[in-house]
Amino acid sequence: MASFRTLLTYTQQAAALYADKPAFFIPKVLLDAPAEWEAVSFATFTEDVERAAGYWTTFFDDVGIARGAFVGLWLSGYAYEDTVHMFALSGSGYVPQAFSQKHAPTVNALLNANATRCLVYSPAMAGLALQLTELTPQLRLFEHPDLSTVRRSQRLQEPFCASGDDVFAIYHSSGSTGSLPKRIPYTYRFLDAALKKTDYCRKMLEGTRSTQTGTVTHIGQLSVLFGTIQSGSAIVIPYPGRVPYPAEDLVFLQANGLINSATFLAPLLGRYLVECRTNIALRKVFTQLRCIMYGGAALSESDLAFARNHGIRLMQFYASGELSSVMGSSGTDLLLRPIPGFNYSFVPLNTEGSADVAVVGPDTVYELVVPIGAPDLPHPSLLDADGTFHTKDLFREVQPGAWEFCGRTDDMIKMWYAGRCDTNSIVTDVLASCSDIVQTCFVAGAGRISPVLFVELQVDGDDVCRWERACEIVRRLEPSQALRLRHESIKDASRIVIVSRGVLPRTEKGNIRRAAVEEQYRAIMDAIDKKAT
Repeated sequence: MASFRTLLTYTQQAAALYADKPAFFIPKVLLDAPAEWEAVSFATFTEDVERAAGYWTTFFDDVGIARGAFVGLWLSGYAYEDTVHMFALSGSGYVPQAFSQKHAPTVNALLNANATRCLVYSPAMAGLALQLTELTPQLRLFEHPDLSTVRRSQRLQEPFCASGDDVFAIYHSSGSTGSLPKRIPYTYRFLDAALKKTDYCRKMLEGTRSTQTGTVTHIGQLSVLFGTIQSGSAIVIPYPGRVPYPAEDLVFLQANGLINSATFLAPLLGRYLVECRTNIALRKVFTQLRCIMYGGAALSESDLAFARNHGIRLMQFYASGELSSVMGSSGTDLLLRPIPGFNYSFVPLNTEGSADVAVVGPDTVYELVVPIGAPDLPHPSLLDADGTFHTKDLFREVQPGAWEFCGRTDDMIKMWYAGRCDTNSIVTDVLASCSDIVQTCFVAGAGRISPVLFVELQVDGDDVCRWERACEIVRRLEPSQALRLRHESIKDASRIVIVSRGVLPRTEKGNIRRAAVEEQYRAIMDAIDKKAT
């Protein structure tokens, strides 16, 4: 049986190629001193991972936890040590179940659903981790050691040999399916494919020093780390407590030669581009960067036009939590093309959203499907009945082999900072608990911190009556929303907009039109967001 490489062996390979090159720039936290970042080379990073792997192997042997065990890993996801421990635990043969959600009941439920019996947590999560002892007393908790302890540890003595079907980590979807985020196991065969996907942009990434995309417990940042390992590029970690990067930090980093490229999730990039309209210093930074890579959602036409008009070089990626990167753009058209060497099926859908008897034409939309036998086919637990993986993401072919994203087959929307919100589940909960007062409802708010619920009442009333109804809806929703995170739940009456019956824009068949609601009520949702900040 062939042995697959691990996160540790991939890191060692990078150190052999790029030993003295910086892999990370880490913020130095100094009181009453200017911000400062120090470089960590690939050689140092690899040694830190090797020693952390040795530490955990010895530690878990002493407490009776065998290799192959599930180990919860609760991190802020932005500290250098977080990446070290993530790579070390996986590379030494344990299966980290990674979290960064700051919500103990959700983490507890996910640990129990996976039958995970121990949890490693970072100091940043210590207070939250202690809440788990009340929820699950039998859970074993361990705070991860600091770097000084790691660097005094022996390196891993017994390398871990992995098969392709072994799981190297368990992540979770950024939105709930039902009441909890979906469990996403990643195999070593998947890891091998994900690393190979970064080969096509290796030359573009060489010599880049880029922003951190997000937490290391999210596949987006893990994919960025794969690109770093393959190309010898570097990631600049944000200053503690300053996530996402404030504009002044980006200006400082670029002016001091710390970043020459950037990687952002699309909702955050959109906000930066809006700020660039009035912030000349930030606009100058963006025009001087070699490239700004983004994904997670589409940018608005106004943002794309602004970037073009000011010479801001953009590169778009399409990825998913189950697949890592799938397509990327090249040149200036920002159209998406499958990564070379990876083949996907684009299945045409008819006007009812079905693949049955679909008539192909210039306006046809296609669902991207990963076929049986694909090297990046997700874990069997995620596959459809036919053995393929349906992404539920829709595309339109603009040029032969070049695609643009145009929506979903379901009611999932992308929220601020890559979170996903299952709008249909909220609507279902509202209608199940409030059918006596709600005639119909709809959830909008793509790209926002939290969704907004639009309601048409059974019996309308004045503003006082509407507010009372909104508060009653929140009260009744509380049990169903308890485990959902901020970006996928309705827990505040101020995020409920009650409108007159029949005013929400609809199709001829009576379905509420998402794009029209987002546009027609944009100002109202902007005002709600402003009050929430």
